[in-house]
Amino acid sequence: MIRSAAGSSRRGGRLISAAALGGVAAALSLAGAPGAVAANDHLQLSVDGQSYSSSVSGPVFEQGQRYVPGASNTATLWLRNNSGEPASLSSAAVIVRSDPELNGYMGFKAGLRPELSPRSPLGVQGTCTDVGQTIDLRPGEERQLTLVVDLAIEAPNATMNRTADVDLLFLLEPMVPGKKPRPACDALPGGDQDPITPGTTPGNTPVLTPDGTSGTDSDSTTGSVSPASGDAAVRPARFTPLPGAGTVPGAGSNLLRIAGTGAGAEAGTSRETGPAVSAQQPADIIPAGFQSTVEPIIRSLSGTLLIVMSVAFTAAVVLRIRNRQA
Repeated sequence: MIRSAAGSSRRGGRLISAAALGGVAAALSLAGAPGAVAANDHLQLSVDGQSYSSSVSGPVFEQGQRYVPGASNTATLWLRNNSGEPASLSSAAVIVRSDPELNGYMGFKAGLRPELSPRSPLGVQGTCTDVGQTIDLRPGEERQLTLVVDLAIEAPNATMNRTADVDLLFLLEPMVPGKKPRPACDALPGGDQDPITPGTTPGNTPVLTPDGTSGTDSDSTTGSVSPASGDAAVRPARFTPLPGAGTVPGAGSNLLRIAGTGAGAEAGTSRETGPAVSAQQPADIIPAGFQSTVEPIIRSLSGTLLIVMSVAFTAAVVLRIRNRQA
């Protein structure tokens, strides 16, 4: 599920291209990837560094990988500035749908190796999080972008068998002297609004539908962040109205699923209508705990004392009988 955002906003120049690469998702196995489309063909994509086009139909992340706390999945994507002018490229992750148990436990990194960006925790459903630093591209220049998605080592058992769908958003726009490149989340509708921050996480931009629920549809992208003071600056979150009700991507979307004994929710199935998912503990994980040794010791001492008392009582009886016989 790739959504184009070209033409949605302007700042200091013509918008070149913005594309959303559908569904990285939350933690265990990665299903097939959807296609990616870049508006106006200014941003071209490749999964092998050889064949470039404005769309990508094959998977970006390895399929079938299962995630446990601390596990990560790495993918490589090549991007080319197919315009005739210098441009800047920024990227972001949009949480299209997520089980609430995963909030804050998924993380994302992006960048040019070996200089990957710091890990960016992904927020709640309906938020946009800018990841990585802005990359400068000369006309026709190709760059290899490394993407890493992970599940935090401290993720609790409640995250097992949970899923989330995450779109990757890329923004390519011309360089404007004296102006800093915009973060990718600003390409979404409402990206130039003033920040409002109550009840939000810094760096994450909530995306809300008009009815107050979070999500996105297959034809629109939303989100916003305030201007950054630096490439890796943490930006305050803002709410942005989303046209249309939220939907869950189809089976063609990438899906990460938390490891567990159950199969988990499948791609294309909403949490409300899908099969029940129980956070069962994997067989190879032994619960932490201890057994008190106080009670067994007390019982052992009691038993020993009873035996001693019984022996003493028997000896006294025998001695008394002998004294009478004497």
